[in-house]
Parts: sequence; C-alpha cells; structure tokens
Amino acid sequence: MLRLWDRFIQLIDLASALCVVAMVSIVAVQIFLRYVLGHPFVWADELANWLFVWVIYLGATVLVRYDAHLTVEILTDRLSPRVNRWRKLFINLLVLAFLVLLFWETIALLQKFGTTASAAMGVPMGLFFGCGLVFATVSVIEYCRQTIGLAIMIARGTTGDPLVGAGLGGRDLKEAVKL
Repeated sequence: MLRLWDRFIQLIDLASALCVVAMVSIVAVQIFLRYVLGHPFVWADELANWLFVWVIYLGATVLVRYDAHLTVEILTDRLSPRVNRWRKLFINLLVLAFLVLLFWETIALLQKFGTTASAAMGVPMGLFFGCGLVFATVSVIEYCRQTIGLAIMIARGTTGDPLVGAGLGGRDLKEAVKL
C-alpha cells in the first residue's frame, strides 16, 4: 500500500515539475511577445501566476510525504529521542488540526467562488483554488499515517523513524535540505 502511495506522490512531483516547465515557457514567450513584437497574450500572466501557486502546493505536498520541510534543529537535536518523539507527535497533531481547517475553508471557498470566471482566462476559479484542496487532502492523509505510526512507536517504546523513508529516487530529502 505504501508503494502505491509513493507512486501517487511521484505523480504529484512530476505534475509540479511540468508546471515549472510550463510556467517558465509561458513567461519566456510572454517576454518575447511583449518586448519584441509588442503584442503579448492577455491571459499569459494570469496562467503563469496560477502555475506558480500550483507548483508551491504540489511541491509542499511532496515535502510533507518525506518530512523534508525546512526545519531549524538546533534545539531538537539536543532533546532525548523519547522527548523528540513526543514533540513530533504534538507537532503532528497541531499540523493536522491546521490542515483540517485548511481543507474545510478551501471547500467553503470553492463553494463560494469555484464557478466564478477568472479575469483574463475566463476559466472557473475552482481550478485555481483546487491546489489548496489537493494539498490539504494529501497532507491530511500523510500526517494521519505518520502520526498513527509515531503513536504506535511511542506505545511500543521503539526508536527510529521508519515512517518517512527515502525520498524520490532513494534520496534522503530531509538530509538533502538540511542547512
């Protein structure tokens, strides 16, 4: 099951990369059209902004899976493994509460503005706000998985962090972004 979940996360990572390529391409074409030909596309800036927001949310989703968000560990490195597990459990519960709130507020936003047409492209704003729903949904599932696993580890008194594992391509993303 975890292998299937990781495949899904890889698809999200691929979608994020494709959004970056599309965003850079659109901006490059827009620069050429605006400054060389003098006739830019009206919708290009809006689409580039949408893609940028999707890149952020999709990328954050991948980082949640591998617990690779930027952290300052100057204090936590000095805590005992037992205290660190309890700290991590408490933080996971706080993050879960925030993500559930984000999920419900995004649904309310989609219900209110989801069918409203965007200014330049004329497409439903639901496609823009959908990135928050994707992030919140996948992150709630992942944080539930990690939190339940952490609670089981605390109850059993075991150590380690088998919940996260290696990142895409076998890299340890947590160590890759460590300052």
